[in-house]
Amino acid sequence: MVKGKGSSFERETCKLLSKWWTYDKREDVFWRTAGSGAMATTRNKTNQRAFGQYGDIQATDPIGQPLIDLCSIELKRGYSKNTFADLLDKMPTAKEQMYESFFRQAYDDSVKAGSRYWMLIAKRDRRETLVYIPVPFFKALKKEGCFLTAAPSYSVINNQTFLGSRTINVFILPLQEFLTHAKPKHIKAVLKRWTPQPIEEPEPNNEKTSRIFKCVNCDEETVAYSTMGWYCTECGTKYRDSELS
Repeated sequence: MVKGKGSSFERETCKLLSKWWTYDKREDVFWRTAGSGAMATTRNKTNQRAFGQYGDIQATDPIGQPLIDLCSIELKRGYSKNTFADLLDKMPTAKEQMYESFFRQAYDDSVKAGSRYWMLIAKRDRRETLVYIPVPFFKALKKEGCFLTAAPSYSVINNQTFLGSRTINVFILPLQEFLTHAKPKHIKAVLKRWTPQPIEEPEPNNEKTSRIFKCVNCDEETVAYSTMGWYCTECGTKYRDSELS
């Protein structure tokens, strides 16, 4: 990503999200995190948290915190030689593709932040800005009356490396379409259903690795454990210990 392009894109996206969240009343509710998440990365190395500094966007006003609590947001500008389709036709022995690394980064930041979901907003040169969200996020919004009917694609990506699961389920649509159909009330309703809380860290020599539990989003019955917490191996939905008891 060209630094100038990336910085401008981040500023414009923050203003756009601010206007969306406040129904065109304000442009300053969201802004870039310190060093685009660099502060959080540095503090994590010493097992310290950095509230609101995960991902690329933070809420500079408390009224915007519900969005950040629900999903950490990653921004990517450029990378025009890379495309989401690279994940569809990659060979089994191929190295991690660029968009796989984007999704991994977005997921990792959501876990560190204690957010329920993640969101990737990416724009290639001379292309529309697209939003990538995990399918469980899409389904949660749908349950609250948000129907993203304008979305052009629903993609299931075969992949063996991301979280160790067999598939990644990602819902994709233009950013403007997302902002048109998804309203702040939908975000707040989903957040109310899934109140965020820190994911419990594993105890030393913890032997738990998997449990049989039906995922609320995909109805599969496999839940695995990693150093980042419990997750469904089919769709990647995160669970906390209290939700599996």
